[in-house]
Amino acid sequence: MGDALDYVDGEGTNWSVTEHDMREMVGARGLRCLVFASRYTFRRVWHFPAEWRSLPPDALAELSWAH
Repeated sequence: MGDALDYVDGEGTNWSVTEHDMREMVGARGLRCLVFASRYTFRRVWHFPAEWRSLPPDALAELSWAH
């Protein structure tokens, strides 16, 4: 958890990424997830590397499309 990590993708969209504890969410696909949020949409990613905060913007953008 912690503060949001902000980045701009290759198309100029601003994204904010946060890690969430999902242990109490019914139907969760894992214990934790990343939420990628922009002004118009959001994406939830269940499988991600522990060092996601150190990834460059292009790798974060690719990760945001993971299932």
